[in-house]
Amino acid sequence: MSIKKLAGQTLWYGLPTILSKFLSYFLNLILIWLYEPVNISSITQLYVLIPFLNILFTYGLETGFFRFIKDHPFEKLYGTLLTSITFSTLVLSAILWFFVPDLTIFFKAQDHPGFFYWMLTILIFDTLSALPFARLRYEERPRRFALIKMANVTIHLLLFVFFIAICPKLYAAFPNASWMAFFNPGYTISYYVVANIIASFITLLLLYKQLFSSKLIFDAKLLKEVLTYSMPLLIVGFGGMIGELFSRLAYTMVATGTDEQVRHELGVFSGVYRIVMMVNIFIYAYRMAAEPFFFKKSADVDAKLMYARLMKIFVMVCCCIFLFIVLFLDAWEYIITLKSKSYAEAMSIIPILSLAAIFLGVYYNQSIWYKLSDKNKIGAFITVVGAIITIVLNLLLIPYFKYNGAAWATLISYVVMMIMSYAFGQKYYPVKYDIKRIAIYLGLVLLLFAIHQMLGYFIHAFWWRIGAGVLLFVSFILCILKMDREEFASLPWIGKYLR
Repeated sequence: MSIKKLAGQTLWYGLPTILSKFLSYFLNLILIWLYEPVNISSITQLYVLIPFLNILFTYGLETGFFRFIKDHPFEKLYGTLLTSITFSTLVLSAILWFFVPDLTIFFKAQDHPGFFYWMLTILIFDTLSALPFARLRYEERPRRFALIKMANVTIHLLLFVFFIAICPKLYAAFPNASWMAFFNPGYTISYYVVANIIASFITLLLLYKQLFSSKLIFDAKLLKEVLTYSMPLLIVGFGGMIGELFSRLAYTMVATGTDEQVRHELGVFSGVYRIVMMVNIFIYAYRMAAEPFFFKKSADVDAKLMYARLMKIFVMVCCCIFLFIVLFLDAWEYIITLKSKSYAEAMSIIPILSLAAIFLGVYYNQSIWYKLSDKNKIGAFITVVGAIITIVLNLLLIPYFKYNGAAWATLISYVVMMIMSYAFGQKYYPVKYDIKRIAIYLGLVLLLFAIHQMLGYFIHAFWWRIGAGVLLFVSFILCILKMDREEFASLPWIGKYLR
């Protein structure tokens, strides 16, 4: 696979995935528009806990699948891993079921006692979907992958709108109708989770070919080999989730103030955090295409040169997304404050978290060195260090600086992880990244952001500030086109206009 093909697959993973993520983003905006920050705090913690448990339930088998597929027959490997993850999902779910009451009390979610039982249902469906999605990536079928992902979010959105907008009117008109027995008017925000359960189940049904086209073969020796490789990735996954989600997961236990005030702050923090998801959307789409590409490319003579070029292109795109977010903060603030002006309180965290997302993306790019050189334990060590930094800084900073402290903790953690990964990578799997050019990109976007902030002190009119953002954004695009025109020329669709 060439860079052009990788870019094309990233677009296929990206465009429908971006659409689905923006549908998801719009779904989250509905929560912001309909409910005050204090009302969404419980659902925030629920959706923060799911990714943590998803790491435990999948225990690195997706990456293990990509790593060992070239050494073992497809049916044997895929069947063994599918059997393993099906059995472990049932066992872990049964164990977790008994701890649901304790989780409800621990996370102070007594106002929604059924949330964590529903979460477990979502977790089961999503875990069973993991390997079928990995199979689609290996078979280079990004269109089907992305369309199923998009269907998941679309169904979630439509069902949620149906439950909160249409059903109340039907219930008011036909309160005693037997066909309305499924609707409980007291659920309100709970229907966000109910809609998610149905969407996840339908997603699993759409993957039936990937689930049932292979026999449930089990090879204990092969599974042991894969687990030896992938178990350190469990630590990597947990560490990554801690870096991204710990601040919101632990906020109610760390922040000072009354219970209502703390829940309000968490709701504000979570609502504003969703804007930064635009950077994460690109990183997600890129990783979906890049991970199988990296493993397939690893045997080629020019593999390391390809990795270095991809890093530079990746940073360029991330910088563009960063500027698109931070130069138009006024517009984002207007969007998220349609329901409550309270969300404007946390706008200061957006540039910090957006920059942190770039460093996280760079780290993900670098992380291929320990996966290819079977040094996953070092990767786990780096992630543990990052997780410790995240936890300690959140505990120290949140009581004094609220969500701003959480944002800085995230940024510092990702920077340290990136530096450590680069240092170890150059020792065990050296890749000559264009550090100078990457540093220029990052320095330039920070300079343009600083200029826009300074202009903001003198320009208070909304549209003038937006105009200044457009001018600075276009300036950056023209600048990188001049510096690296040949890299853009290698991309599909837009490349033909630059050659």
